[in-house]
Amino acid sequence: CGKSIGGLSNCCKDSGLLLDANLTSCNADEKRLAAEQKKKACHYVGTYCSNKSLFGCLVKKMTYCCYGSALARIVEEAGHDQLGKSWGDAKTPQCGGFTVAEFQAIDLTNVDFSDFYAEKLGQLVDNDPNSTVAAITASINSMNANHSAAR
Repeated sequence: CGKSIGGLSNCCKDSGLLLDANLTSCNADEKRLAAEQKKKACHYVGTYCSNKSLFGCLVKKMTYCCYGSALARIVEEAGHDQLGKSWGDAKTPQCGGFTVAEFQAIDLTNVDFSDFYAEKLGQLVDNDPNSTVAAITASINSMNANHSAAR
């Protein structure tokens, strides 16, 4: 994602004076990245200057590796740490997955899944407990009705 110097636009956070005034916009990849970041599915790799001038850097790019879910990101980060695998650098990130042998070498008992648990527990709390109980009860009643009819 791109971020101009001086805060005029920041597609990494979807903010800035130029964005607020609709004088510029983020591209589709930057919008997709923002959505993945909200899911906590991305690992930050680094920042580099993508547009230099006589006055210095005009636009910085932040690079992330995204994996589709928080759980996948957690496993990737743990695997990179345990295996000593490099993320590359901001201009050439190495976001690829693991080989079967590499995955087998990862000790999942030493992985901190607290981000994942917190997300899932938050989803349970956000749901109305009465509607959850009603849905479970309806499902059980439906299974009982189908089972009785099959006799």
